[in-house]
Amino acid sequence: MSRASIFKEIDDSLMRLKTDYIDLYQVHWPDPNTPVSETAAALAELKAQGKIRHVGVSNYSLEMTRDMMAGTEVATFQGLYNLLEQNPEHYHTIPLQYRARDEALPFCQEHDIKYLPYSPLMQGLLTGTLGRAGNWDENDDRRNNPKLNGEAFETYFNCVEELKALAAQAGVSLTHLAIQWLVAQDEIGPVIAGAHTVEQVRDNAASVQTSFSTELLSRAEAIVARWHLQ
Repeated sequence: MSRASIFKEIDDSLMRLKTDYIDLYQVHWPDPNTPVSETAAALAELKAQGKIRHVGVSNYSLEMTRDMMAGTEVATFQGLYNLLEQNPEHYHTIPLQYRARDEALPFCQEHDIKYLPYSPLMQGLLTGTLGRAGNWDENDDRRNNPKLNGEAFETYFNCVEELKALAAQAGVSLTHLAIQWLVAQDEIGPVIAGAHTVEQVRDNAASVQTSFSTELLSRAEAIVARWHLQ
């Protein structure tokens, strides 16, 4: 995240994308070798040049976000957040320096920043299509996620089974329920939902064409609360 690196990468990106500017340019992970002030100054300069329109941070602590805001306006905060992982302490085995629901969302509301949740379906678990075992081959990085393997996975899987039953009772898909739970929160901006097929992309998009009742979303949240997940 040094000034030299950022200036090189932005020009490379603009060339590849065949455009003159990028709407949102986000720092994806903190760089322990570069002061936040240097990164902020570089991004502010790119905004002044018109090469980017908005700046975002991802996986930053709130203190680091404040440091970034001292040097440039911050529009988005991207972080791990979904119905099952509301205040996660780590992503795979990487420690997170923020607690999504308890810390980051109130911070975003206070400073008019949109929270961009990644892994909204918990890497496929909230689609309701995973089995109790045998989900990953050796090429799938999800086999390295401790929450999706071993004893820890059993708890998450059992919780999802209850959520699947609730969704079926309501006549909706679990995927749509999980995404709608996020969209219904005022602090949430665009939801970063991954997909492997065109059909999955279309289904994810369709989830925001209708809204679910507050009562249904509250029932889903109550199920998760009973399992005391991280």
